[in-house]
Amino acid sequence: MFNDENLNTARDNGEGVLSGRVVYIDSNNNGRLDGNERRETTGANGRYTFGGLKPGTYRVRVVPAAGFDQTKPVKHGAQVVKLGNGQQRSDVDFGLTRNALVSGSVFFDANRNHRRDPGETVLSGVTVYADVNGNGKLDATEARTMTNGGGNYSLLIAPARKVQIRVVPAGRTVTAPNGGVYPLPLKAGQIIAGKVFGLR
Repeated sequence: MFNDENLNTARDNGEGVLSGRVVYIDSNNNGRLDGNERRETTGANGRYTFGGLKPGTYRVRVVPAAGFDQTKPVKHGAQVVKLGNGQQRSDVDFGLTRNALVSGSVFFDANRNHRRDPGETVLSGVTVYADVNGNGKLDATEARTMTNGGGNYSLLIAPARKVQIRVVPAGRTVTAPNGGVYPLPLKAGQIIAGKVFGLR
């Protein structure tokens, strides 16, 4: 079990393991851990093992952890494992995350009509950030990212009850969205796309 910090469902370099998490075989497929179902706890290396299983199909799940959401398999889904005689599987992994992901783009709103029209270019190198305290400026502890060559951004954020997604206009005027901000309630594991900013 690993900490899927970037919510891409794969364990990347630098992403740690998660110990002390309960994994169980959901024998009746009801989506919860019952008293008679086998369970294991991940060790310091993030690994778990169910030994002595007979050939058959098993649904393996994770007990939800406070402040985390599951990314692999998606949204509290089970890993379905089919075993034959003497077969072993060591790739039944789970990813959990404490982060949320917001993505979108930034463009040059030449005619100030609040939407990107044909011929209006994207803007790279623009800072997008999560204004957690709502003061309208980028503080040292707030998550931020920059738009790439295609004008796109992906911003990883520790969830909060309400976060304001903003851009640093750097001498420009924010034309979109109205008010220049996306107020978003975010939860762990949430992915929100299509948050577009216009600058002039």
